[in-house]
Amino acid sequence: MEKQIEFTIPQGYKKSDKSTDEKLVFELIEEKNIKKEAREFLFDIFNKMKVRVDPNCPGHVYYNVDGMGTVFEADFRFEYLRVSYEHIWSVFVSRFSMTDSEIQFFIKDMVKKTFNWKDLRPVSDINVCEVLLKATLDWE
Repeated sequence: MEKQIEFTIPQGYKKSDKSTDEKLVFELIEEKNIKKEAREFLFDIFNKMKVRVDPNCPGHVYYNVDGMGTVFEADFRFEYLRVSYEHIWSVFVSRFSMTDSEIQFFIKDMVKKTFNWKDLRPVSDINVCEVLLKATLDWE
């Protein structure tokens, strides 16, 4: 007996014809004004970012915005993208009424198209400790 995994498709997306039994692929159904505003919000942050590399943290790249501090931290070793809850994630929740899974899909799509970061999984910096712990345990 096969186990079935239930998955909620984020609002504004549909299952793509490119999906297979092994892989689900989602595509944007229609772009609403809210998505346009969210994209403009994120592009505004992208345009203000400054890159910082810490030699003591190989594989990590920090993206800072003046007055906000670190807004993104890319960890290429464990393939996650820490997103500032205070300055980005919470805005998607409060201003754009997006769920966590919608935020993840949206940010992943935006950074993939903008920076060609294909395998980084966006996580809120509130949840980053549990993600790091799991990644460390999986790594060993």
